[in-house]
Amino acid sequence: MRNVSRRDFGKALLGGTAAGLTGSSSFVSAAPINRYVGPTLVFATYNELTNAVNLGRYDAVKVVAATTYGLLNDARQHVQWDASNRLQVCNLTRYTIVRTATGDHGAIDPNAVYNEIRPWYDAKSQSTHGLSPRPGYSNLLIELGNEPNVNGRYRDENFIWETRHNLLQAITVCRNNFPLAKIICTAIAPRVHRQIDNYDDATNTKRWVEIYANATTTESGASRNVVNECDLVGVHFYATYSWTSEEATNDNSMRFMINTYNQYVGTRKWWVLTEFGLRNWPNQSGICDDYTKGHRNAGMLHFNEGPSGCSLPSNVWGGTYYQLNTVADRNDGEGGYAYYYPNGDWNYRNRLNSGV
Repeated sequence: MRNVSRRDFGKALLGGTAAGLTGSSSFVSAAPINRYVGPTLVFATYNELTNAVNLGRYDAVKVVAATTYGLLNDARQHVQWDASNRLQVCNLTRYTIVRTATGDHGAIDPNAVYNEIRPWYDAKSQSTHGLSPRPGYSNLLIELGNEPNVNGRYRDENFIWETRHNLLQAITVCRNNFPLAKIICTAIAPRVHRQIDNYDDATNTKRWVEIYANATTTESGASRNVVNECDLVGVHFYATYSWTSEEATNDNSMRFMINTYNQYVGTRKWWVLTEFGLRNWPNQSGICDDYTKGHRNAGMLHFNEGPSGCSLPSNVWGGTYYQLNTVADRNDGEGGYAYYYPNGDWNYRNRLNSGV
């Protein structure tokens, strides 16, 4: 793999194939691979979000379009999105990834997409970064839905096709109304370590990716393929404590998901890690504290670290870590991901500065 320049990454958002940036030469650790990185905002004050961005010197922030998640006020109460705080967030980083609330753990509602995305499209247009710095480029990435296979019907093949149909309609809404934005294809949850009632969830996970990536159908007289109609593809994976351990020891889904997306998507599209995260709890900080998680995230993203023989392919645009959440109970399952800010953000940048 060759070291990809910032200019090359800018070309990623032109909407063309990512295949031209792959290569086979080895990577030198003293020159970190350039990728766009930032937090996934779940719950934090604007000052905390700003501090995280500054500590990590991040290029991107991911938000949820509607008010399920977002900013807190000084009393640590969740506040509604409005024109003012949307603009504040859009001003923070060059890239803003906006995930729709509709389609979270189920089928996306194409009719809801317009109302969710319109105010963010306007906010990014008004931001200091602008929406489209030059023809073909975009600073706004729309992520359509989230992990539809985390749903009671996820094993139902008909449900996969239903979600795919709705997703195609949502893509049409975005192309017709938000032409200067780029579209990220829905990420599939890495349900790779579960085998319930003798049902193979790993095979099911691959089936979701296969249908989204490879199925082509005729709808309204047009031949349509979900991945081909998106600009980038969302990918999710997680692990406990370490990216270099194998799946059996720490539920590391990195290898499985990379292999799956390599099989069905390959280099025809850029990948975005719209969620990645290391689980941890404070009472187990001897295994992996928040400083160490920042160090290890930098290793996975920029220094080719992963399970033996596995690392990110060169067509990974970047990603947003899961999660920036300053009100989570860090002793529960979700809070284990939130055991990160601010020390993880600082040490992520510290490792990049050291170059090793």
